[in-house]
Amino acid sequence: NTGERDSSLTAGGMAQVIGANLKFETEDANQGIFLVAADGSETKASVVGINLPGNLVFMVLASLASGDYSLQVRARIFENQEVRQGEFETLLTVAPEIEPITQG
Repeated sequence: NTGERDSSLTAGGMAQVIGANLKFETEDANQGIFLVAADGSETKASVVGINLPGNLVFMVLASLASGDYSLQVRARIFENQEVRQGEFETLLTVAPEIEPITQG
């Protein structure tokens, strides 16, 4: 939502991941898009609009605390029984939700 690439996310905003072998089973609690804080706590993206092998679009939870997070995608690749994890190499900074502009 900020127009920044590879550096920040906005709580309550949308985000996109482009890569390969990204698609995951949404019904499996062990698979998905996870934001991991410095203390190790994990937040799973609950709203995923696009879930394709080369493209994921998801909503960042509005209640996610500001701070630095690593982004992980966990999926079973090629019908393998093991869930594999890929991690974005850059820490992402989550900023507070942007207040909508009102006209009046």
